Amino acid sequence: RRVCLGQGIKLTTSTGHIYKYDGFRDTDFENISEYFKAHYKVELSEKELCVKGWNWGTAKFSGPLLSFEVSDSPAFEIPLASVSQCATGKNEVTLEFHQNDEAEVSLMEVRFDVPPRDTATTEEGPEPVELGGCVRWGAVCERVSGIDLKKGKTHTH
Repeated sequence: RRVCLGQGIKLTTSTGHIYKYDGFRDTDFENISEYFKAHYKVELSEKELCVKGWNWGTAKFSGPLLSFEVSDSPAFEIPLASVSQCATGKNEVTLEFHQNDEAEVSLMEVRFDVPPRDTATTEEGPEPVELGGCVRWGAVCERVSGIDLKKGKTHTH
């Protein structure tokens, strides 16, 4: 995937740990892909990050990550271990993060607006408590796998 420092690679282990590396050249993908195929029998795939700048999308949980996706492409990911507190309001979920005193700049919080349910249709949308609950419990939540923050729909599996 393309990141701010060239190309990046995201590796997920069978135990759920995630490792991210960046700074690769565009031409490195083929060599890295061949190495993983030969030594680990793993096929690497390319995934484009969404850079549209939209402020609506779908929040999805994948193991220890909360991924915010726009048009089925990830815009950003939040490691749930970085969340120190999660608060829910009427139509809002606020995530506060552990602070790094050694960093000059760090992210303090992120707020998600969760639109109210549409009572005119029979489709049920999410409640902010559902999203907040999944964050609090480390996304070990089978019932909610994606919440569409634009349309207010819950996708269940």
